[in-house]
Amino acid sequence: MSVSPGETGSLPPEASDVDLSGVSERMLWPLWNRAAEQRRGDRFIVDPMEEELVARVDYDFAEHFGKPSVFRPIRARICDDLIGAYLKQDADRPVVVALGEGLETQLWRLGDERLR
Repeated sequence: MSVSPGETGSLPPEASDVDLSGVSERMLWPLWNRAAEQRRGDRFIVDPMEEELVARVDYDFAEHFGKPSVFRPIRARICDDLIGAYLKQDADRPVVVALGEGLETQLWRLGDERLR
């Protein structure tokens, strides 16, 4: 599925089985923490796509990673703010912020068409 920046997207409701271990399994940990942040009333980031992704993956996040931590959402918010400030410095210059970052949804949180 392709979703443009600025869109939250809508993932199909069915879950997907995953068989992960090692590095690929650890990619789910930040996703788990950022998705859990969406349930807090005073959340640091607003990202409904995180919740959709976690709902689609048939995986026992709590069993593997324990109670979610607020540190990953705080890091995401700081990075979002820094990237947003950088983008405002020079509106005409094209920008590449991150390549191959796995299950990160920062592109959609920031919603800037220059991000690829």
